[in-house]
Amino acid sequence: MAKQAGQILITGTIDQLCFYQMDGIFYVRKKSSLSGKRVKGDPAFAGTMRYANLLAEAAKIASGLYRVLPVEQKAKGLYKVLTGKVMQLLKAGKSAEQVVGLLQELPAPEAPVMTTEEAQQQAQPVRVPAVNKFAGAVKVIVPANVPAVENAPVSEVNCFNPP
Repeated sequence: MAKQAGQILITGTIDQLCFYQMDGIFYVRKKSSLSGKRVKGDPAFAGTMRYANLLAEAAKIASGLYRVLPVEQKAKGLYKVLTGKVMQLLKAGKSAEQVVGLLQELPAPEAPVMTTEEAQQQAQPVRVPAVNKFAGAVKVIVPANVPAVENAPVSEVNCFNPP
């Protein structure tokens, strides 16, 4: 993967190159030949799909268990912990009914008590990936330090059919 340089940074896909932003740094890489259709149907990815199906089942079970918890027992990250525990039990060969029975027998975890200030200090900013909805779409990001040209005509660029 290479870093993008210059004053104009883009995200999206053009031909066989993927431009993206990660942790505030802009990169470019070659487009992958791997597709969802291949992962779902190719025998080489049978293990991947087996674990994906287990995770889907674990998420459903954990969601049901988390939903019935009283509000004061719900804590940040508890759903993820539950999903992980359910996944481990499913991988060990337990059925969904056995998993629910085992987890319901465990004492419910206590939610940490925090003041509003402590919660704000621990809060992390939400990172939304810059993913374009359409293949070939490009989002151009121009830094604030690039001087604007007043009264310059603005033209639209069709990113799907570049000139």
